[in-house]
Amino acid sequence: MATAAKSLFEPVDPILPLDYAACELGFSSRTLKRWHELGELEFIRLSPRGRIGIRRSELTRFINERCSARQPAPPRAPRSRNLRGRFIEKAEKA
Repeated sequence: MATAAKSLFEPVDPILPLDYAACELGFSSRTLKRWHELGELEFIRLSPRGRIGIRRSELTRFINERCSARQPAPPRAPRSRNLRGRFIEKAEKA
């Protein structure tokens, strides 16, 4: 009986619907499905009809993994506008 009372106070890892998780990340649900197909995200089947979700801990792991793997963009060459307003690359002086 003591083990049942203990389990009531353990933190629960909520399962988020796919659309909610996609909205939280700022991507479409199709993008999340692609990442799942590549093995980057783990889904949970919520119903036999195909409804799927993602555990909050899995979403947090994925976000942390993506942020730590992200490399800063290389510096871009300076640009200026030509007479028509289009950007052109500045030539390096030799």
